[in-house]
Amino acid sequence: MKKNVIIILIVAMLFSVLTACGKDQNVDSNNTENETEKPVEVAEGEISAMGLGTKVSTMSSKDAKDGKAASAQSDVTIAAVAFDSDGKIVDIKLDVAQSKASFNEDNLGAQVEGIELKTKKELGDDYQMRGASAIEKEWFEQAEAFEKYAIGKTSDEIVTMPTKAIDDYNPNCPDVPELESSCTIDVGDFLIAVQKAWENSKEANGATELKLSIESNIDSKPAKDGKDAMIQIDTNMVCLALDSDGKIVASEFDTVQSKLSVTEEGIVEGKFDDVKTKKELGDDYQMRGASPIEKEWFEQVEAFENYSKNKTLDEIINMPTKALDDYHPTCPDVPELESSCTIDVGDFLSLLNKIK
Repeated sequence: MKKNVIIILIVAMLFSVLTACGKDQNVDSNNTENETEKPVEVAEGEISAMGLGTKVSTMSSKDAKDGKAASAQSDVTIAAVAFDSDGKIVDIKLDVAQSKASFNEDNLGAQVEGIELKTKKELGDDYQMRGASAIEKEWFEQAEAFEKYAIGKTSDEIVTMPTKAIDDYNPNCPDVPELESSCTIDVGDFLIAVQKAWENSKEANGATELKLSIESNIDSKPAKDGKDAMIQIDTNMVCLALDSDGKIVASEFDTVQSKLSVTEEGIVEGKFDDVKTKKELGDDYQMRGASPIEKEWFEQVEAFENYSKNKTLDEIINMPTKALDDYHPTCPDVPELESSCTIDVGDFLSLLNKIK
């Protein structure tokens, strides 16, 4: 009998405690914000790797027609991407260097001095897409919306995202609810660049910040000795992963050289849908034979990347340099690079200074 009474008392006490706890919980929910209704905050993964990817085309260059001079155009789509240890995108920076120049009306030369070359993001509102946009958003706003959409996804998820054709000129526009009111531009080249960034990714453990810097310059040569007039557009780029002290954990430098010529009849030659960067060209860039250290361009730039590791931007920007000749005024002058990198690094230093 005593045992039964004791059991009943214990059950009653437990019921009382549980009821009290339930009351306290209800009081909290009435007087403070209910925690279960808050959106779950998912912590972003730490940067484990970073990569640089490009998609380059010169197909928008135009032949002379209807009184208009022939023109050269290089479209360089660039993706700098930071990934966590699961391959998910932690940070991403997208941009396009769209560089244009016209040949002379006689097709014997080009005047390219004074042309200011900015990326689409750098142009901002001056790109003037807002008026033509169905959602009344500028290019940089739509690119930033796509970047936000990509965070937390793998490169495969981005590359295989649903797309749709708006017209013949925009065959790969986002077809996902999240971007319906924020990004309607064609993202086909973004997808290719992101995939390449993943394929080219390198270890970047300890990095806390991703940086991208882009600069383009343009030069021309007149028709001479049986050779057609030419316009050359060079786009230099660097992707950096920096730690909390501002030191370089990993870097990717690369250059696109777009060369276009025009015949006397005004036909532009050199139009390709898939122009390779100097790194992508590898041995086909054919520098090894002309190099005093017999190394190809990609090998020398990789040596420069290794040299940059664990240094600050200032340390690289202010590194000793020397002129080898009139065409190479800014070559490394440090013992560590004497046998591995003798190319001119002036454009690289300019990229770093732009980030700073």
